[in-house]
Amino acid sequence: MINQIEIKQIEIDAMVGCLPQEKGKSSRIIIDINLQTELFFGTDTKMDHLARTIDYRKITQEIKEVVRERHFNMLESLAENCATRLFALDQTIKSAQVVITKPAAKIGGGVPEVSAIVSHQ
Repeated sequence: MINQIEIKQIEIDAMVGCLPQEKGKSSRIIIDINLQTELFFGTDTKMDHLARTIDYRKITQEIKEVVRERHFNMLESLAENCATRLFALDQTIKSAQVVITKPAAKIGGGVPEVSAIVSHQ
């Protein structure tokens, strides 16, 4: 059975951006995660236990570790690194999608935010 785990709006400061004024400075980003997993819970109360799923805290901790590892020039690179790490996190994960939004992107033209989306299967 395929199930989805979604964790939305993980707000974190990240070193991301390719413009000179973005180097060495952190920017607020928002990360949304969608994992498709092969987990079975059933109706038996013995199946209703944290050990039977992927701990959401572990997912968010992995994301935060990737974000803090280094400066990323591109949102796409950061999203790719996050998706790769999540996909390797647990053997029940069949696909991982990471959406990273940068609300204060400095691209001009009155654009309020930009996002990068990466999916692994």
